[in-house]
Amino acid sequence: MKRLTQWIAILPIFIWAQPATWVPEFPTNNSSVIIYYDAVSGTLPDNATIMHIHMGINGWTNVTDELMTSEGGGLWSFEYAIGPEITQIDFVFTTDFNSWDNNGSQDWHISVSEAGLYTPLNPGPNDTIRIQIANNVGGNIWWGVNSWTAPIAAYQPTGSIDGDPGLSIETPLNGPDTSGYYSIAVGPFNQPGQPVSEMNFVFHWSDGTWENNNNQDYKITMNFEPTPADPTVSMTNITEGQSLDAMQNVSVSTLNATYSEVRIDGLLRMVSSAADFSFTLNTSDLSYGKHTLYAFSRAANNRVMFDMKTVWKIPPIEFAALPPMDYVGVHDR
Repeated sequence: MKRLTQWIAILPIFIWAQPATWVPEFPTNNSSVIIYYDAVSGTLPDNATIMHIHMGINGWTNVTDELMTSEGGGLWSFEYAIGPEITQIDFVFTTDFNSWDNNGSQDWHISVSEAGLYTPLNPGPNDTIRIQIANNVGGNIWWGVNSWTAPIAAYQPTGSIDGDPGLSIETPLNGPDTSGYYSIAVGPFNQPGQPVSEMNFVFHWSDGTWENNNNQDYKITMNFEPTPADPTVSMTNITEGQSLDAMQNVSVSTLNATYSEVRIDGLLRMVSSAADFSFTLNTSDLSYGKHTLYAFSRAANNRVMFDMKTVWKIPPIEFAALPPMDYVGVHDR
């Protein structure tokens, strides 16, 4: 019997019932897709030491066989670069070209759409984001993160300079390509010192003009739902918008993580290699108001995940009797 019950037990949020899954769910041209095969849920041996993806495009043309990467526990992955001409990716799986998992003779097929402004459509902290735009002249992308905060040095592509100091940077665009597109690749946003919940950007062209989405700016919201290859991390006793105690207990639970941190406003407060741990967060040095508390975990494959919460430190409320009052003026009595 396959170990489906084990997957349900250790993955309470995501149940990967299908043998084949892919991220992103709706890939586009000139991007990439990661295809996963779960041998535990599929028909091929759980303990296989090698796995191939037998694949083609646009109705099984240009067929190739590619080695997949073991993620452990019977899970395999393969990242595929999607060219501009591809409308469909077709594939099945095999260990030895004698035993196959072909989805009950239906094969698997991924529909590919034309590229938009950025790919992938739902990027996570382990993804490289490719932004492209067509224009008559070149220029720079003017960008920040988390509602216009400058990205840390580790996130800045070569050639970046300050835009508005502390708020944004300016990075040269590459291109144009043969279709007239200018592009830039940023990320992955995987550093514990600056988790990124959103990327904000506009375009500053070399002729002095701007493209700013009709004065709305552009925004890419990050996705923190883990894939099968990612670790998971959760602050189990902290809720969004919670008011912190003076000595706040923080409990963290992880899965497939070898290293974890807890930070508040970027300041390190706890490091652990345990799967589950708790500690007391002393909030005496925090200012009154809103703060960002987050847990970070990294797996052996160097993929990461965050759990971020907005929390508050509320000033104490004191109750006291009203002081004696002196009446002065025309209403004195």
